Amino acid sequence: MFDQENKPSIFSQTIYRLPKPVELAEFKNFNLSADEIYNGFCYTMVGRGMPNLDNKRMIKDGIQMLIDMYPKNQEYRKALDKVK
Repeated sequence: MFDQENKPSIFSQTIYRLPKPVELAEFKNFNLSADEIYNGFCYTMVGRGMPNLDNKRMIKDGIQMLIDMYPKNQEYRKALDKVK
């Protein structure tokens, strides 16, 4: 299971939607690895269910939004590579 302690608040729930910009803004306060980012987005967008193509697309789009907001963070790019 994904450890939600000391992570962005969006990772503490399953929302089944893309994150809002205000939720992504919180990421600047955390130094997350690519694995933590990928696992967090999976938990947030899929929960404990099985990821399907639509869910994977949403995870990819959510991480891309994060890259667009913080383009210099290489861990976000590595997390995106995990989705592909």
